[in-house]
Amino acid sequence: MLQDAYTHLSSAAERHTDDIITTAFENWPPLYKEFALAHPVASLPLSSDEIEVVLRGNSDRARWKQQAIAIPEIALHTIELRGGRVFPKIGPVSWKEVPTFSIMESSEAAAMIPAMLASLTSRMAIILEAFVIGQVPTFLHFFPAVDLASHAELRVRVRDGKMVDARWQSVPQGVRPDVAIKERIISTAAELCASSPLPSLLLDISVDCSDTTSPARLIEINPDIPIISTPPDRSALS
Repeated sequence: MLQDAYTHLSSAAERHTDDIITTAFENWPPLYKEFALAHPVASLPLSSDEIEVVLRGNSDRARWKQQAIAIPEIALHTIELRGGRVFPKIGPVSWKEVPTFSIMESSEAAAMIPAMLASLTSRMAIILEAFVIGQVPTFLHFFPAVDLASHAELRVRVRDGKMVDARWQSVPQGVRPDVAIKERIISTAAELCASSPLPSLLLDISVDCSDTTSPARLIEINPDIPIISTPPDRSALS
């Protein structure tokens, strides 16, 4: 059953290789980077061959493909990080299901790279398969961790450069987004939709409800395909 599941998901990754690769931060269009919530404070380059090594060390993938577990050679590399906490992503995916690696102190991050790369979830492995299939490099990015407690987050579905659906993913406790908040986030969404790098796309956009002067920011983008897990819809924008 595991082998069948892996074969099915790998096939989906192969069909959507270019779409998945486009959503890695380094491949965002300039306008999207301009609106980004944060930019990496450090990035470790990964060739497609090195990604393959990392995936061979992933326990789920190794079990499905009946491969021996291997410590990724890329884990021997180090980077310098300074400052506060960081949020790591490899290509377009984070360790959101692994609390130990989802957010960490920058002073500890470099030393944790070997364990991080040996602890990919099955979701991460499937998505990263696209970079191996496409023979495209990516990065292990470390973004500054941003406290989103006061942010309202909207998920926008884009089709052919137009917004076709928008739903709140999260809203700060006790806050009901008013017209001004909605206008800030929708005007940004409209601008980003018009420059969509893909025919079908999901945009996660947030706005700080505690600051009336802060612009809406783009958290991440995802291709609108089944293998990219999405949170359940919450209250519709109205």
